Amino acid sequence: MILYTGPAGEERFLLLHNPVHREWGFPKGHLEEGEDDVTGALREAREETGIESFDLDREFRIEIRYRVRRGSAHESADAGLEKRVVYFLGRSPGESHRLSSEHDRSGWFSARETLERLEHGNLREVARKALAHLRGAEAG
Repeated sequence: MILYTGPAGEERFLLLHNPVHREWGFPKGHLEEGEDDVTGALREAREETGIESFDLDREFRIEIRYRVRRGSAHESADAGLEKRVVYFLGRSPGESHRLSSEHDRSGWFSARETLERLEHGNLREVARKALAHLRGAEAG
């Protein structure tokens, strides 16, 4: 879930830092049995941030797929497991949140700061599309 707050043109995005992978990202997780993408994204966002109420933008949905390595760093990514993540956009009423046990840091960042912190190109592209969607919503 891409959570943001702030006035149009000055949005701030919530990033969580994963100490195991040592990287920043948006709240995400695995679906539980019987959950659809929206229900799972809402639950994971609540569990990882403590933010109980936010406005979900039902017009924004982006799915990415990528491979992660299993075991040895010498294995090719092709030998790894394919992951699928669906991102939605949610407006938070403010910056108040709590850190989950899965993360060691968090923060609200400007669009520029967000793009600087995201290490993976596919995740930066998701952030750019979210920003373009927000800018398009402003114009409309």
